[in-house]
Amino acid sequence: MTRATHQHRDATGTWRTWHQPEWDVAAGQAALLAAGCGQADFRLQGVLAKSAPNIWWKGRRVTPNTARRYAWRAALTGRPFPRVVEWHNLRWLQRHLFHVPRPLAAGVWRAQGRVQAQWLATETLVGWIPWEQEWEQIDPPAREQRVHRLAHTVARMHALGFVHADLFERNWMVQPDRPGGPIALLDAWAGGPGGHRRGAAYDLACCSMAWPVLWSQDLQAHFLASYRTGRQQQGRPIRHWGPFLRRVQAARTARWKREARRGERYGNETYRDWQPPTL
Repeated sequence: MTRATHQHRDATGTWRTWHQPEWDVAAGQAALLAAGCGQADFRLQGVLAKSAPNIWWKGRRVTPNTARRYAWRAALTGRPFPRVVEWHNLRWLQRHLFHVPRPLAAGVWRAQGRVQAQWLATETLVGWIPWEQEWEQIDPPAREQRVHRLAHTVARMHALGFVHADLFERNWMVQPDRPGGPIALLDAWAGGPGGHRRGAAYDLACCSMAWPVLWSQDLQAHFLASYRTGRQQQGRPIRHWGPFLRRVQAARTARWKREARRGERYGNETYRDWQPPTL
């Protein structure tokens, strides 16, 4: 595990925290304990207090089996717990001028010989709304602008070596009334920079899960053409486009089967089949 910027031991256990210089470590720990960090059913997503509406929290209890699994992974790969991974990934994306929630702090709480909880605090994205909230309300030209900007954002991210690995539309944010404006990315915990094992094709598989239902063939073709062009502009072209699309299809099929097995959103038959449009 990467070295924490702050480590503190008290009567409750050991707190390891990665944080921005302005973060109040003691106040953060107190807020987490007040939210039930020490309880077996601890799970946190949202703003904790009206006095701090600009801070969005994510956290949850870590079961013994999960703690062992992540400990082994950290020992073998150096990859820490997901909320700490997300802290580092958001900082990377921010440094490379992507729009993301600004990471404030992340950490793990250790007691009784193992990690008991993990958490992340970011700034709320003021003035942004979910992509899905807007999609049905905007006209075709605005949709095309959104798709174009998304494709170029993803292309630049991949050209720089970062794979998101959870790039579903639920993790895209937009600014209302700015169809050509930037796209903000959320939940950057599953992937990372430096050659992630799943690769760019998996990200496009995630992007395309909703396409059979929500995107026209023209919009799908526009995204793929814009993505391909964006990679070329960044000096990291897709050299074999046909095999790349086949990898996207294979990853998408595997993802659909997983969602169907678990009864998740994209696991019903309407999302099952997808063929890349002809460019």
